[in-house]
Amino acid sequence: MKRTGIMKIKDILRHHHDLELPRAEIAAATGVSTGTVSHVLARATAAGLSWPLPSGLDDEAFRARLYPAPG
Repeated sequence: MKRTGIMKIKDILRHHHDLELPRAEIAAATGVSTGTVSHVLARATAAGLSWPLPSGLDDEAFRARLYPAPG
């Protein structure tokens, strides 16, 4: 399964939190499926992430929080 790029993930979070769009509209605006939107939002919630992201959180740390190493 291909992972969604960081910029798209950030766009999904922004559309969800700032614009309060439904998943279908977020999917259309970002060019991903509604399943991907749901998956990203679930991972962000599980990681305790919202929008705006915490200051100082770089892309590598952001990805590590969304997709932690197994085990």
